[in-house]
Formats: sequence, C-alpha cells, structure tokens
Amino acid sequence: MKAWKIILGISILFLLMGSAAATDYNLKAPTGIDDLSTGVGKYATDKDVYMYVGKLSENDGLFENNTDEGFGVSKLDDNIYVYIDSLLKESGVQEVVDINGEQTVVSVSKSQWISDPSNPEDLSEMETYHSMLKEFNKLNNLEPIEV
Repeated sequence: MKAWKIILGISILFLLMGSAAATDYNLKAPTGIDDLSTGVGKYATDKDVYMYVGKLSENDGLFENNTDEGFGVSKLDDNIYVYIDSLLKESGVQEVVDINGEQTVVSVSKSQWISDPSNPEDLSEMETYHSMLKEFNKLNNLEPIEV
C-alpha cells in the first residue's frame, strides 16, 4: 500500500513537470496562429504554415548561409531574416528576440520553398509571414536582435 502511494506521487510529479515544460512560452500569437504555449503554432487557414519559438542555442546555423546544405538566409532592414532551406524544402522568415533574458528564435515558415523570389504570389506569402512576425513582436513587446 505504501509503495503504491509513492509510485502514484512520483507519477503525479512527472506529469506536473511535463505540463510545466510544455507551457514554457506564455506568448500572444498573431492573428491566424493558434496557441504558442508549446513553442509551435499552426496557421489556421493553411496547415503547412507554422510559427516556431525556440532557444537560439538549440538552433545553431539558422542565420548563416550554407550552400553545401542548400540553406540561404538574407537579412532585412528590421533584423528579420528571410530564409530558404532546399534540403527541408521550406522557406520563411525568422528573427531573434530576447524572451526572459534568453535569446530566442521566432520563425514563420511554410513546408515549401519559394520557387521564384520574383513571383508576386511567393513574395506576397513572405510579406504575410513578415507581417505576422511584426504583429507577434508588437503583441509581446519584443524587438528583433541583430544576429
């Protein structure tokens, strides 16, 4: 009987720790993105678009061009970066912000790369994602940091 109570107590402790870890981020999501508490939010109108929030230390290389890996990144004037990852066939916009004293990557991307940067439809998508990052920053009082 005593062992059963110990096992139950330990199980509840692990459950609570798991819940706390899953809700690390208490951030307001921009229009169209669902809950960001786990660090990943989906765009309601397009299941291939998502917003990601994670520690910069766990995302090395996201702001460096690497032609061997098919990864290209370009900085915009407001410290937001456009990227194309041909290996993962993904493209989007990303930034680094300070959240609770920790440099954090925030990105909005689509699991499909920009086929032609001069194509107005592709450019319009990137502008939408860029606007979403700017709205996210405004909602959460954040400023992009230069990387």
